[in-house]
This record gives sequence, structure tokens and C-alpha cells, in this order.
Amino acid sequence: PFILVGGLCLIPCSYFLFVPPAEVSVVYFTLWSLLFYLTLTVIQIPMYAWGSELRSDSIERTRLFTVLAFVGQVGGLLFFLIPFLPLFDTSEITPETLRVSVVIGASLLIVGLWCALKYVPNGTQFVFTEKGATRQSKNTVFKSMYISIKYNKPFQLFILAHQCYGLGIGMSLGLFFIFVDVFLGKGEVFATLSVIGVVGGLLVTPVVYKIALLLGKNRVWLMGNAIALSGIIYISQLSAGEDMFIELAILYATIILGGTCSNVVTMPILNDTIDYGLLVDKVERRGTYVAIYTFMLKAQAALGLSLGLVIAGWLGFDATATTHNASSAFAINMAISWVPGAILAIGLFFIWYYPLDGRRCAIIARRLQRRQTQYGSLEQNNL
Repeated sequence: PFILVGGLCLIPCSYFLFVPPAEVSVVYFTLWSLLFYLTLTVIQIPMYAWGSELRSDSIERTRLFTVLAFVGQVGGLLFFLIPFLPLFDTSEITPETLRVSVVIGASLLIVGLWCALKYVPNGTQFVFTEKGATRQSKNTVFKSMYISIKYNKPFQLFILAHQCYGLGIGMSLGLFFIFVDVFLGKGEVFATLSVIGVVGGLLVTPVVYKIALLLGKNRVWLMGNAIALSGIIYISQLSAGEDMFIELAILYATIILGGTCSNVVTMPILNDTIDYGLLVDKVERRGTYVAIYTFMLKAQAALGLSLGLVIAGWLGFDATATTHNASSAFAINMAISWVPGAILAIGLFFIWYYPLDGRRCAIIARRLQRRQTQYGSLEQNNL
């Protein structure tokens, strides 16, 4: 019901946010922005939890969330392709293209909701008659979150690593348009770079999935963060020049490749930590874990952009200037490259010490299945 209600409420919120009237106030924009992200969160938390319950095997979950990431990138590609429809006189993103995007997106969302509710099974939940499960109804939400974090070391390392990645990427990509348009003076190529990034991520996603099956999720996670780090560090080597499109395209594709690696394995790894928590404290808190992850995901994006803007402005970068000296270059490079690179490097440390590899995940899955079988047998004997 949360997915259904959230999905139906998301449609009007999207329309009023992306197709506003001629006169828009701060209150109007703030209200519909909050409602848009609230309804999106109402969808995301049960959707991720539902997806993880459909498959108990780590490999199957990786395949499932890879498909989810792939479909999300298809949606991004469709958004960028809509301005090229013969309905419009220009290929730029305009209020009319946004209106058509909302209509098409709403139509696809309604079809997706109907298919999900009609054909997708509820999934499997592990339920155990343990003391922890008896106490669960008495716990508050915040106490449940505290317990989830305190006794789950893999989840702690996952959150720390993912926060470092998200914060660093948020700072860098949040300033990327300003860097390209204002500092390099190449704003006209940004839309093309965005399309290249979306198409590249779309094509690479199946390859990353195969590599994850071959090398393991942890290595792909580490590799993706290292690739993104190399791209972010290289940003500081760029300066205004005549022909930079190829260099910018390679740079942006590198960062997107690292992001694709992370997108493919992040949710499967999160679910591995959830299974570990279930094995340890014998209480199903999948929704709590996903809620914590979703909150962190939104916080890192907002904080990353804000922190990048604050550092650039504090060091003297002026986005309204037409020329930039060495001091201005130092400020923007610090905010978009060096500080984010340092944060991503710290994240590599946490990934390196993340303990749940494929072998351990298989052991956890077997023990959970055995425990569930024993509990089922116990229930039948009691009947």
C-alpha cells in the first residue's frame, strides 16, 4: 500500500514541481519540493525492502538490483531524448519538454504500479520466535535504529564507505556544471556530456554485473570507487582551452563508470549486511535498515552540494566572474577535486576492511534458511 499511495501521490507532486505556473514563489517551490521528495521516499523504502525479500541468494539479488539500476538509467536516457522529439522546435530542455516528460513518466509509473501489485509476489520474510522478536513491538523506532547500527559492524562499515563516496561524488558532480560552464567556459557541451554519461552507464551496467559475478561484489565496489577517485583527481588538471570536449567526455565517462560500479553492487551489499543483522539479533529490521540508507542517501547529496559551494565561495571563487586567476582556480579545484578526492580515499579504507565476502554471505544465507526451516518445523509440531 505504501508503494501504491506514494506512487499515486508522486504524480501530482511531480507536475506541480516541474510544470509550475508563470509566477512562482519561494513558498510554492519549497512546498512542492518537500512533497515530491517525501512521496519519493515513501516509494523507495518499501520498494528496496520488497526487492530484497524477493531473493534470498546474494547472486540473485545482484541480478535483481542490476536490472533496477539499468531501468533507472533507461529512464534518464528517455528524459534527455524527449527534447529531440518532432513535437518541439528546439532540442533544449524547456517548460514544454518538462510537461511532456511528466506526462510520460506518470503513464509509465501507473503501468509499473499495476504490474508490480498484480504480478510481483510478496517475497519471503524470516520470522523467528526469539526473545528479540518478542521485544520488537515494545521498541521505539529510534531504539530499533540504534540497535541495528550498534550490533552490525558490516553495516557500520557499509554506511561509512557509502557516505564517503556519496559526499565526495555529491561535491564533485554538484559543482561540475559550474566548473564546465563558468570556469572552463564550455557550457554548451554540458548537455552532450550528460547524454554520453547516461548512454555510457547504460551500456556498462550489464558488463559490471558480469564482473561482479566473476570477481565478487566487494572488489567491484572497491574498483568503482577507485575509478571515480581517479576521475575526480584528474579534474584539477583541466584548464580553459580551445578544444576540450574529448578530454571532458573521457573524464565524465570515467566518473560515470565508477558510479555505475557502485550502483550495481550497493543494494546487494546493503542486503548482505541486513542478513548479517538478522542472523545476529534474530529480528527482522529490513525496513529500518533501508530507511537509514535512504536517509543517508538524500543527506549526502544535499550536504555534498552545499559543502562544495561553501568551500569554493570561502576560498574566493566567484561564479559570476568572466575571468579567473590562479586564486580562483585553486578555490574551484579544492572544492571539486582535492577535498572530494580525499573523502573518497577515506572511503576506500572502509571498503577494504568490509568483511562480508561471497563465502561468508553464502554461510549466512544457509544458516538463515536452516533456522527458518527449524522454526517452521517447530510451528507444525505445536499445531
